[in-house]
Amino acid sequence: MTKQYSGSLMLISLHGYVAGSPELGKPDTGGQVVFVMELAKRFARLGYNVDVLTRQFENQPTEDRINDNLRVWRIPFGGPGFIRKEDMHDWYGDFVSNALAAIRRHGLMYDVVNSHYWDAGVSGQKIAEELQIPHIHTPHSLGGWKAQDMKSLEEG
Repeated sequence: MTKQYSGSLMLISLHGYVAGSPELGKPDTGGQVVFVMELAKRFARLGYNVDVLTRQFENQPTEDRINDNLRVWRIPFGGPGFIRKEDMHDWYGDFVSNALAAIRRHGLMYDVVNSHYWDAGVSGQKIAEELQIPHIHTPHSLGGWKAQDMKSLEEG
């Protein structure tokens, strides 16, 4: 049996202000958000349908349609206020449940999940397992090394 491909990709980036034109300099909004959105735009230009899943907060719209092939899709979890990426871990289960419910409600199919940073990696793995599709993870930074570098800066 041959697998049918949908031509749709799911990118997950949970923290910061993810948007077609991100507000750089806001908390947790910098290089990773730019990278994810530029990657998504490139995939869309190649003809893929791309959904960038992120967290909905501060009265953000559920969806930002960037072009015919690309949207930012905000999934509510963790309440209406901003949550720092370091404090989001208690709500990852809610993100997974809410994202899967929305995907099923809309009858969506994806060929792959591409998660960004460890927070999205945990959630992306659970979503990929549930949807029985591959998961590709992009770490962006390695927490242990980052923590050691920060400690060195504080000491120096």
